[in-house]
Amino acid sequence: MNKPRLTSAAEASVQHSEASGQGEASKASQSKGKLEQSKRQLFSRLDKALRDKALDCFITKLRDSLKRGEAPNRTAIMEEVGHEINSDLDPRQWDNFFLAAYQQSLVQIRSRTVSEHEEAIKREFKLPAVHVVAGSSPKSFYETAARVFVQEIARVSHELKSVHEIRTVGGGAVSDQPTHDYLCIGIVSGSTTGGTLDVVCQSTDWGRDFGFDPGNCPLHFKIFALNSCPTTPVDLDGNATILAWRLAHCLRSQGAQAEPHGLLISGIFPKRELGNIDQKMRDVLRYTEPARVEPPSGISGNPPLGSSPPASQETRLHIILTGAGGFTPDGVRPSIFCRLAAEEGIDLKELHEKKRFVGDLAYSPLSSTGEEIVLTKKIGQHEEECVFYSAASLQVFQAVAADARRSVILVARHEQGKEKARIVHAALWPSRADKEFISCLVVDENTAKSLLWY
Repeated sequence: MNKPRLTSAAEASVQHSEASGQGEASKASQSKGKLEQSKRQLFSRLDKALRDKALDCFITKLRDSLKRGEAPNRTAIMEEVGHEINSDLDPRQWDNFFLAAYQQSLVQIRSRTVSEHEEAIKREFKLPAVHVVAGSSPKSFYETAARVFVQEIARVSHELKSVHEIRTVGGGAVSDQPTHDYLCIGIVSGSTTGGTLDVVCQSTDWGRDFGFDPGNCPLHFKIFALNSCPTTPVDLDGNATILAWRLAHCLRSQGAQAEPHGLLISGIFPKRELGNIDQKMRDVLRYTEPARVEPPSGISGNPPLGSSPPASQETRLHIILTGAGGFTPDGVRPSIFCRLAAEEGIDLKELHEKKRFVGDLAYSPLSSTGEEIVLTKKIGQHEEECVFYSAASLQVFQAVAADARRSVILVARHEQGKEKARIVHAALWPSRADKEFISCLVVDENTAKSLLWY
């Protein structure tokens, strides 16, 4: 049987000293841990003025390092930032600073683009803006297309805000007022425009994601559906009326003033009925193509920008977003235009053989040389000229594209069974004769390669 061992006074003293030493070490370790934790959490505890100052320094040092072609030295950068705000920072603060920089759009991550193709297309087709998305990823394409669309809104809104006119008010006083108080955007139905606006409308903070805050824009946004399409499940995501509502809702959620204007008439109609249909769409057409419903002088307010063809000289559209539908003889995956035309009994293969039909731009059929093709359909005993109803003819596209302060954006992406290069080439063909339909192009790398081959 073991007996309890008696501890001498000396041994007890030693044990007490050891315990005390361990306690002190534990306290020191805890104190050091709290200090390290304090260092790691310092950024979130800084007041706004000091945090902004630290973030400005961080971005400056990061940019300088990258410009020199060097990998950023986290320790050195955080030491310099700490010195700037007279605080003790360690490299673990890097993540907090980098995240804050991204959230404030000081650091942006973009999909890679192919600059050599962009420059070649600009030269070949005399386009002012071309974006070629590297690879074939749908996500990369639509993120780039969304960014380009919002940046064009930012650019055009800046142009409109900078245009002033001198007005005489009561008492002979002179007032220098902005000429424009609204910005009009036209949307064409299609799966590619739908995919682009889906990314745009998913963003709850354009300032962070695209570098433009619509809530700070004094202009009132008017969003117009330029045509309509069937409301079947497969077509709803690209329906221009729905897209106009989504975009307006997104703008309003970020503090902007915006109103959508839908278009409920869709399909192919005899051209002789166009005048009656236009009167029903008067509220839309008085902005998109007013010459169809009233004399050019019938609208008060904003004067037209730039030079326009007589038929659309008073268009109020500032930005148009459109896709393009390609034609393939096998018809495995037809565009919306081709599907609807076939349902109406229009022989597209014959149109391809006789008139070199290659697809549609904004539901207007084009030949391989960019000429608009007249559609005919047998109605009763006679062949009649027919049109897909649209609130903006290609003459409107030309008027908008010809003005550097406005923009017509074509987004086109190659998919299996949906080749886009031929119709994009046709849409750009008039550019060589100063009759541009398009001023800004967004395509994927495969389409760009094919486009340069033609």
